[in-house]
Amino acid sequence: MTSIISQWFGAMHRNPAAPIRLFSFHYAGGSAAIFRSWRQLLPNWVELWPVQFPGRGQRISERPETSIERLVGSMLPDLLPIFKERPFCLFGHSMGATVAFELARKLFCEHGSGPCILFVSGRRAPNLSRRKHSAYKLSDPDFVDELRRLNGTPREVLDSPELMQLLLPVIKADFEAIETYRYMPGEPLACPIVAFAGLHDGEVRMEEMEPWRSFTSADFSLQTFEGDHFFIHSHEALLIQEITTELRLLLQKPSWAEQQLCMDGLQQHSVQR
Repeated sequence: MTSIISQWFGAMHRNPAAPIRLFSFHYAGGSAAIFRSWRQLLPNWVELWPVQFPGRGQRISERPETSIERLVGSMLPDLLPIFKERPFCLFGHSMGATVAFELARKLFCEHGSGPCILFVSGRRAPNLSRRKHSAYKLSDPDFVDELRRLNGTPREVLDSPELMQLLLPVIKADFEAIETYRYMPGEPLACPIVAFAGLHDGEVRMEEMEPWRSFTSADFSLQTFEGDHFFIHSHEALLIQEITTELRLLLQKPSWAEQQLCMDGLQQHSVQR
């Protein structure tokens, strides 16, 4: 178990007393490090588990994955024992939202239960068609121009040939994974979905976030923030505040830890509050 944790999560700041865990999934070209400041912003009753995809951080020597399906398929067997330990929620931004959604689907379909809440951020609903062009097929100079347009990569990184030579294969692999993703119809999730969107997001329109409603048989809400596609950074504190509010409401529900959508089919877990 220790080796699995170090592989997918790196150096963990554990909080055994926390009644709920939040697993977070980064966007294309990102890493688990984008959630570093969340530990200070989240309340101490939430234990944060930022997931690290292959090809970055402590996994820099690994080949990055170019398929959402394969990434989720490799992740589930390793993370399943961890999911069994305590009630949990999933958060993903952009590419990470698709990974979190497909992981939740597999959990409910194959194991009878899944996250208490799925948070999806900055990603159009899975059944909507992708962008018309494939950025991962662009030449390196054109791909860097595309990254500049998206405004999610620091300028000092984009202006450094040495850094870009190191990072481009990983970022392109991520773009290939999300741009070749194809949604396969299935049953709606049994957990609530909370969607977050940037009002000035040039990549995902508001009408593309609303259809997430059809992917759950439980509650759905859509919350908006000022900012572009990377409001996850520019409005980080407000985003954490909204997540915390949703988790607090969850913990206030009677017998919340015994609900089937949290733990039945994985492992019964009683929570001291």
